[in-house]
Amino acid sequence: MSTTILSTTQETIERSIFEVIRKELVDKGYLPDITLFPDTEVGFANYNNAILSIIAIKGFAIELFNEGSNIAKGVKKIPRIVINTGNFLPGALGGDPQKYFSNQGLSYQALVTPPQTVDFFLNIHLVSNTVEQERILNSLIALAVQRRGYIPFYDGSDDTFFCRYLNFFHIDDLDAGIIEKVYAYQISDCWDREDKVIDSFIAKMTEITLHPNVMKHFEGTWGETEVNDLIVRYTPKGLIGGKAIVSGTLVEHTYILGPELFINGNFALWTDGVPDGWDLNHGSNGPSRYVENALPGCHFYSSSSQAGINQEVCITGHSYHLSFNLFSLASGKLELDIPGIPWGVNYDVPGIYTIDFIAAFDGSVTFTTSMADNPNSFVLRDCSLKEIL
Repeated sequence: MSTTILSTTQETIERSIFEVIRKELVDKGYLPDITLFPDTEVGFANYNNAILSIIAIKGFAIELFNEGSNIAKGVKKIPRIVINTGNFLPGALGGDPQKYFSNQGLSYQALVTPPQTVDFFLNIHLVSNTVEQERILNSLIALAVQRRGYIPFYDGSDDTFFCRYLNFFHIDDLDAGIIEKVYAYQISDCWDREDKVIDSFIAKMTEITLHPNVMKHFEGTWGETEVNDLIVRYTPKGLIGGKAIVSGTLVEHTYILGPELFINGNFALWTDGVPDGWDLNHGSNGPSRYVENALPGCHFYSSSSQAGINQEVCITGHSYHLSFNLFSLASGKLELDIPGIPWGVNYDVPGIYTIDFIAAFDGSVTFTTSMADNPNSFVLRDCSLKEIL
């Protein structure tokens, strides 16, 4: 059994054509404005009196009838305009077979459009018994329904449909003295059925996070470690087959940072061969491993084991923004160890680097030479660590 709702296309077209003609008749004074009369016996009587007033002034009123039976249209008074709808024939456009998502407020629907549009046809009958009436009817229709143009929906929305004049014929009743001219119109490429619902309830996303790989994010290659979540601004599109449908833009550094946490991050101050505020990771300087003042910066060297410095500044669960400048590198690699990445991250290309991370435990940020890449020789400058608030 189909879950697709019934189409209202024919009703929309008929009522919209009716409304543009009705407004033109009211504007030119040939029909009372029915919206001013309540749907009661008194309102009906007042409407008929308004028609008699128009007849007294202009000589005749022009009533308008939409699609319906002859009984619904009453006695065939002259003059009158009657809308008779025809049928649907294949249109010129095909539907998009891809799903699209419709916002339902708390959720989304997944839908597919019909496979082909249709052209809808209708006739407008102008019924009169004098040449004067016929000319006025022709002029009114020319104003109300464009020969080629767009008709607004009757419900007051901004939607429109395309309508064009096709041809003409007449079915005069000579014995009764009735002149009946019929104008045929085509409404091109509309839908005679509603979009098919593929999934009626798709939960909206409330949160999305990305875990970017450090080496991939900063060096364009796949690495071994992950850092903290990056902020994503996104438009939720739903969930189909377990896959999230999202469009968005990665937004870096949209957060608020706290004060500087590193002491002497620019390595301007030194005491006894050690940068102030920093602890030696390797115990003491010696010929095979040491750090020294690079004026400015900190020069690292190791030919065996490792040489490094650290500051214990991280608190479990807190988020941090780290930046540093690997100013120059003669050989080896700089290894970075932080309490949020289970393995050290190595850098062998000079440049300014930034990392955001969440501290997995209380601990230090450590810069050291790489054990596997001796000899190591490089200069580090402008280290900064701030909490993400």
